Amino acid sequence: MKTLIKRYFNEYGFNPDNQTIDLFIKYADLLFEENKRVNLTALSGEKEIVVKHFLDSIIILKYRDLNGKKAIDLGTGAGFPGIPLKIMSPQMEITLVDSLKKRCLFLEKTIKELGFQSVMVKNERAENLGQNKDYRGSYDYSFSRAVANTRILLELHAPLLKVGGEMFLLKGPAIDEEIADAQNAARELGVELVDILRYELPEDYGQRTVAIYQKTLETPAKYPRRPGIPEKRPL
Repeated sequence: MKTLIKRYFNEYGFNPDNQTIDLFIKYADLLFEENKRVNLTALSGEKEIVVKHFLDSIIILKYRDLNGKKAIDLGTGAGFPGIPLKIMSPQMEITLVDSLKKRCLFLEKTIKELGFQSVMVKNERAENLGQNKDYRGSYDYSFSRAVANTRILLELHAPLLKVGGEMFLLKGPAIDEEIADAQNAARELGVELVDILRYELPEDYGQRTVAIYQKTLETPAKYPRRPGIPEKRPL
């Protein structure tokens, strides 16, 4: 796996040191072991996890330096993209959020095993965090990877960001229609699209996109709505 990490990371301009590579390998071992007991995520081998999960998670580091920033990962699942980003950005403070307890238990174990500082795991709905004064308007950056439709994600992310903060929505190739449909939601929530990153993963793993939205205005206090409502009735 060390060879795979060096090969594919270097191909995309990343040059992790041996300590960083060792953290990725330990994380992969934990994923494979836990997946035998609990279905955390689809894993079919070392190459897939390095390219499809690790590399795809860190690609935004080509555009932003997260060290010293406060971030939140909504719907993190088995820790993507939050844990790979933390491995590469050790000075980032990050909150990992997932609604399933089994995933959060794995994340807590992983944080301990990797020796992370400044990482919090929240077993909570994003709608509830967005209405909690301890989290609302607190973050420089937010992330979600293949979680939900853009209209839904905007409502979940926007309340948590500081004005001037940015959200990164990691998606597959078919994002243009979603973004067009989300224009009204973006205006309502006080965010605007600032960039769409398009890239190809190696080894025929396909095209990916990252939609970057910036929070330009305070999000109205009524958002996010109650749990489940953003999904049932997207803005």
